Amino acid sequence: DALFKRQAGYDALKRKDVEWVLFQHDDHLYCPANPYPQGNVDVLAPRRYTRARSSVEEPLNDGSGYGYVNGHAVLMRPSCFERGFSWAQIPPIHQWDIAMTQRLGQLELTWALAPNLRVFDLEYGSEPWK
Repeated sequence: DALFKRQAGYDALKRKDVEWVLFQHDDHLYCPANPYPQGNVDVLAPRRYTRARSSVEEPLNDGSGYGYVNGHAVLMRPSCFERGFSWAQIPPIHQWDIAMTQRLGQLELTWALAPNLRVFDLEYGSEPWK
């Protein structure tokens, strides 16, 4: 239901004149120490990490090595929705982040990895490195 919740959240957003909207899984934390997002793109994909095995940040798959936008956390400009993007258009499959990236391409929306922005997987008892 992540896709439905993301679309409902955007639809309920009272002020759509913001520069960025953050969408993230409920078991992730957008790092409070992140700088303000910068980029001349429509979508920014933060790097994904965990501290589940130690206090050292361990990088996780965030799509960057495979050419797709990380579905765990993503920053989008409201103009993406004005240009036709809708979370409801993304098929509710396991790898919906790949389908989302394809949809961004169909709409000619630009995206980039944001290596200076971090998000942490906090799911208790999980093994996100597998």
